[in-house]
Amino acid sequence: MYDSWSICPGSSRHVSYVFSTRRGRAWEGPATWPTYNASMSLNGSAVLEKIVGWYPELATLPPDVFAVGGVVRDALLNREPLDADLTARSASELARNFASRHATYVVELGRDPMQVHRVVVGGRVYDFVEMTGDSIEEDLLRRDFTMNAIALEMSSGRLIDPLHGADDIERRLVRMISEQNFRDDPLRIVKAVRMAVKFDFRIESATLEAMSRNVGMIPDVAVERVTYELRAILTGPRAAYGVALMSESGIDQVIFGRQLTDEDVQRIGAGASQDADISLAILLADLNEAAVREFALRWKLSTASLQAILAIHRMAAQLRSNPDLVRTALYDFGRETSERAVAFSRAVGNVEAAKLIERVAQKDGDRIFALQPLLTGEEIGALSGMPPGRGLGALKRRMIEAQIRGELATREDAEKWIGRNNLSS
Repeated sequence: MYDSWSICPGSSRHVSYVFSTRRGRAWEGPATWPTYNASMSLNGSAVLEKIVGWYPELATLPPDVFAVGGVVRDALLNREPLDADLTARSASELARNFASRHATYVVELGRDPMQVHRVVVGGRVYDFVEMTGDSIEEDLLRRDFTMNAIALEMSSGRLIDPLHGADDIERRLVRMISEQNFRDDPLRIVKAVRMAVKFDFRIESATLEAMSRNVGMIPDVAVERVTYELRAILTGPRAAYGVALMSESGIDQVIFGRQLTDEDVQRIGAGASQDADISLAILLADLNEAAVREFALRWKLSTASLQAILAIHRMAAQLRSNPDLVRTALYDFGRETSERAVAFSRAVGNVEAAKLIERVAQKDGDRIFALQPLLTGEEIGALSGMPPGRGLGALKRRMIEAQIRGELATREDAEKWIGRNNLSS
C-alpha cells in the first residue's frame, strides 16, 4: 500500500516526498502542501467568517441553510474554493429567492435527486442542492469522503462533523464514509485518487482496499465523468502519484486495460506538466495509432485531445527515425506540439531528441514557427507552367523546405529557385 512516507527537510509548504509500494520505491517529487488551520477546526465562527469573506452574499441567507463539502474543507485548508456548495430543504425555492434578491437567475444542472440549482453573482458561484435524509447528519453520511462530509450552519456558525473529517484533513487522509457509497456512485473510486493528488493526501488503507474490490463498477459510470476525473489526475506536478494510485487500486486495468508499472510512474514524473494530453501520450506511447484512436473512442476524448496525442507521437517518431529533419518537424507540427514533444521525449527516455528540439527551437524557432510560404500555389503554377495537382504541391513543399533551411529569404529568391528547380520537379 502507499502507506510508507518519508518527508525530506524543507519548509512546511514546499517539501519533497517519497512514497512506497509493494514493488518498492515508486517516485520522488515536489509537493505543495495546503496549510491546515487547526484552531479554525475548533471554531465554526472563524470558518463562517472566512467563507462569508469569499462569498459575501451568503450573509443574506435565511436560517437552516448549511455550507457543505468543498467550501468547508477548503476553508479548513486555507484554500479559496471555486464555488460555495449549500444544502437546505426546498433548495430550488431557496435558489430562486436568492437569485431574485441579487437580480440574477438560476441555472439547473443535472437531475433529481441531486439536481444543482446554480446562481452566479459577481462571478461567484453558489450551488444549492436539496438536503437528503431527515437531518444534516444523515445527509453527510451519504457523501463520498469524510473530508467532504463537514457542514457549517450558516445562521449560527456551528460546525457539524459527525465523521471527524477535520481530523482526517489534519492527518492528510482520504477516507471513505462507507464502501456502500462507492457502490452507489462508482465514480467516487476514481475521485478518491483525484482528491489524493489534488491535496497531496494519502488514501487510507481500508479505503484503498474497498476501491480495489469495486473497480469493476467503474464502466457503469457515464464515460465523460470518468474522463474528467482521469484528466484531472494526470494534470500537474503530482500526476505520477496519481498513476501509482491507479495502479495500486486497479483503476488502471479498467481504463488502460493493463497494469501501470513503476516505469510508467517514473515516466509521468519525468514529464510532469499542466497538460493531461502529454501524460496520456506517455501512458499510450507503446500503442499504435489505431489503438490510440480506439482508446480515445472508448473514453470519449475530445477531437483536440486525440489530435494532440497523435501529433506528439508522430513528431517523436519522425525525429527518432531522422533527427536531421528537426527544423522541418518544428514547422510541420508547430510550437505547441514541439513543446509537448520535448516533455514526452524526455519522459520516454529519448533525452537527445528533447535536447535537439530545445536547442533548435531556441536558436531558430521563432523564424520557423512564423514562417509563411514566399509564393502561393497559384504563383508557383504561373511561374512554372505546371497545372494544379500533386506535382505542383510537391514543388511548393520543396520550396518551403528550402525556406526552412534558410536558403530563401525573399520572393525574388523564391522565384529564381522555381526557375532553377522546375524541370527537376
